[in-house]
Amino acid sequence: SIPAFEAFIASYPKSTYRANSHYWLGQLYYQKNELAKSKSNFEVVVKQFPNNSKVPDVLEKLGLVSEKQNDAAAAKKYYNQLVKSFPKSKAAARARIKLESF
Repeated sequence: SIPAFEAFIASYPKSTYRANSHYWLGQLYYQKNELAKSKSNFEVVVKQFPNNSKVPDVLEKLGLVSEKQNDAAAAKKYYNQLVKSFPKSKAAARARIKLESF
C-alpha cells in the first residue's frame, strides 16, 4: 500500500485526496514502526490541511509517535493542542486521559 499512496501523491499533488493519502501513509509507517516517516506524513496533514476532518486523529497519532520516541514534551504538546483545538472530539477525550498519565 505504501508505494501506491506515495505514487498517488507524486502523480496528483493537487488532489483533494492528498490529505487522506498522507494520513494513511502515516498510519502504515506507524504500524511498521517507521516513526520518522509516520511523523512527517502526519505533519503534512496538520500543516497543509488544517481544516481536514482527520486533523484531530492526526494530532493524537503525533502524540503517540512522540511517546514511542520517548519525547514526552512533544507528546504533551500535541495532546494539549488537540484538546484546545478540538475539545469535543473523541480523540481529545483520549488525549485528556493520556495527559493525566504524565
